[in-house]
Amino acid sequence: MSRRAEAPVPVTQRIYGALRSGIRDGRVPSGSRLDEGQLGRTFSAPRDAVRVALQRLRDDRLVERAPRRGTVVMRGPSRVDVGQLFRVRNLDPTVAVLEVTACPAPPGLFDEQPATTGTVVVERLLGHGDALCFEITFSRAVDSDLYARLSAMHSQDRPRWEASQPLDEYFTETYRAQLGNVAITAEAVECDRQLATLIRIDEGKSVFRFERRLSDTEGLLLEVSHAYFPASANFLEFTEGA
Repeated sequence: MSRRAEAPVPVTQRIYGALRSGIRDGRVPSGSRLDEGQLGRTFSAPRDAVRVALQRLRDDRLVERAPRRGTVVMRGPSRVDVGQLFRVRNLDPTVAVLEVTACPAPPGLFDEQPATTGTVVVERLLGHGDALCFEITFSRAVDSDLYARLSAMHSQDRPRWEASQPLDEYFTETYRAQLGNVAITAEAVECDRQLATLIRIDEGKSVFRFERRLSDTEGLLLEVSHAYFPASANFLEFTEGA
């Protein structure tokens, strides 16, 4: 019996989905001009399909018509360097460790650094009061034992105090290197269905996304983590120097 082939995704949806994703994750930056002819060639699509996709993006307030420039990506909330102003409150890391997996590094994650063969991904839920935070951490696979170390660190029988150990101690234990630089940025993003289910808020609500990048003393980026939490939750506190 032959398998029924899946219906192809309509070209308008392909264009819309690709551009929407690129705009939201920053691969198509604010101010970029979206040329109908170029998009048609890129997606092998007629101009009418491109125009419909661009209209949907305008309806989403992701692009706009600019005089003498055509369609351009709107300027959204810019990333803010919050390392000197805020910190995330101490969270309860025992809520749930969802998964620890080894996989290829996501495209673009470590592109500014030498090539890496893979990454170890840790997904977990953290709590503060009644609110939940979803955190996903990408660790550069510096050696064959990294997966085992991270799995052990997040095992259920690990003493609770160790889960909130100082950052420099965590970095040394994980990567066998000294912590050199910590870069933290934050931005507001729209909550999709999967994230909404995890942190128990309505789909489409605004959430804060904190990005933390940890490098060693040689400047090698070894870890990137993203933490998502409701904009209404009191996850932030001023640092003493703010």
